Amino acid sequence: MTQRSEVTGAAGPTRWDTTMTGPSWQAYVDRFGRAFERGDDLEGEARFVDALAPRGAAVLDAGCGTGRIAAALHRAGHRALGIDRDAGQLAVGRGRYPGVPLLELDLLDVTPAALRAAGPPRPST
Repeated sequence: MTQRSEVTGAAGPTRWDTTMTGPSWQAYVDRFGRAFERGDDLEGEARFVDALAPRGAAVLDAGCGTGRIAAALHRAGHRALGIDRDAGQLAVGRGRYPGVPLLELDLLDVTPAALRAAGPPRPST
């Protein structure tokens, strides 16, 4: 994975890398986990994209976290692909949304070749 400092010239890790670790990371994941378990509406962004995109559109959920938006778009019939660099959140998402393609990749490393290697996302059947 490309280090952000190599691309941006910034020194050291990102703010996410330094603040979202240990208890902070777990609290973030748990907050959305509780909302998911309660059945809270977590799909507003997906409804917005769904209203704008033609049915079956290829949609990239950049920085997808657990993949909740990619999953909602997938259920709506879009070819959604979620990308995030946080392996822990992706593991949670893969457990919640089997069948939704979630790729561990830094957004700075997204290239046509990386997307081809992931394979084409397919709509929910």
